[in-house]
Amino acid sequence: MIGDSGIDKAFDTLILWDAVNKLNEKYRVVTILFYYENMSIKDIGKILRIPTGTVNSRLNRSRSLLKQYFMNEEVCQYERV
Repeated sequence: MIGDSGIDKAFDTLILWDAVNKLNEKYRVVTILFYYENMSIKDIGKILRIPTGTVNSRLNRSRSLLKQYFMNEEVCQYERV
């Protein structure tokens, strides 16, 4: 059985994954490769054939968009029982 903290973590992971999937493809791809696949910025640049500066810019923009998403008052506030 999953403890309360395990359930909370799983719930938070699902919310984050849902937000990442809502990103524009160019931001979503670098975010997934960097955070979920643990790839380096250099390797992401090679795979996508874009400069590392572009990878950095997209990651920064992705972080900014995710922060805005979670700070937005329209995001549902889930009540944990």
